[in-house]
Amino acid sequence: MSTTVDLEKLPETVQSPMIEEFLSQLKEVASTGDEKSFSHIIAFAQANDDISFESNLTEQGSTTLMILAAMGRHDLINVLLKEPSCPAVDQVNSNGTTALVFACSTGNFSCVRVLCEAGANVNWAIGSLDTPMMVAAEEGFDEIVSYLCTTQAADMEKKNDSGHTALLCACNQVNG
Repeated sequence: MSTTVDLEKLPETVQSPMIEEFLSQLKEVASTGDEKSFSHIIAFAQANDDISFESNLTEQGSTTLMILAAMGRHDLINVLLKEPSCPAVDQVNSNGTTALVFACSTGNFSCVRVLCEAGANVNWAIGSLDTPMMVAAEEGFDEIVSYLCTTQAADMEKKNDSGHTALLCACNQVNG
């Protein structure tokens, strides 16, 4: 399951010039992690009716929170989570992916922790898709897997459409 966001393609997949400008600014600030500039982006979004943090910014329906999680910006996620207009932490894009799944796929433990502390569902999976822990296990991110199953009570027995649990996903990663 591919959960990564192709950041180079984001501007080509947007819905309007205003959202394109927002994404351009978001990518620039996320690459530096400058919280003051991020506050300016938040103000830019709030001043434009075409943009909301809950908006689907890409063709896949990724939100600002998902993009920040994919980029590993736990610092900016913390800022965004304090905003009243922040999207629901478990909002799903058209691929069935949440911000937590993006964070697990990139191996960013700090993002995973911040999202879990904000109430992200660690057992989330639409239909037959992988849970966040399965994604982390498939990628070999042991620290995240350990955190999800010991601290966050992830369901170790949950299976995806292939009948794999997180343990089998981890074994496939080792033997893959």
